[in-house]
Amino acid sequence: MQGGAPRAVGCGRFCETRGHQCGCSCFFSSFNLCPPSPAQTQSPSLIVQVVDPVWLPVPGAEVTLKPLPASAKSKSNRTETDKDGYARFSVPGDADYSIEVKLYGFKRERVKRVHLMKTSGSSAPAYVQLQLRLSGPGTTVY
Repeated sequence: MQGGAPRAVGCGRFCETRGHQCGCSCFFSSFNLCPPSPAQTQSPSLIVQVVDPVWLPVPGAEVTLKPLPASAKSKSNRTETDKDGYARFSVPGDADYSIEVKLYGFKRERVKRVHLMKTSGSSAPAYVQLQLRLSGPGTTVY
């Protein structure tokens, strides 16, 4: 750039959120606005995929993970599904959770109890897939 203005450059890491090379702005080392590298983040222990009645991924659904019993010390975790219908949670193992999914146009779906096992060392996350049902009768357009 001309005039000595700081130049924004991408950090060059692959951005899982956007599915392409990261294009975030990094201004000098003290203003690093890049998302944390995979080595700095905790891997998910539970991955929930939300699909529609014909098994297509549902982006933007609100997924809530609640510890059981309700008086547990852990708080509820809430996130939205990504473009592939996945919601990722990093929660302690050896505990029970309920999962609730909400999205306008679909009935609320709930899994009353999921038990996550506590594992030693690194392990693969647990996967849960929920299929949403339409909230009302379908409309045929001619």
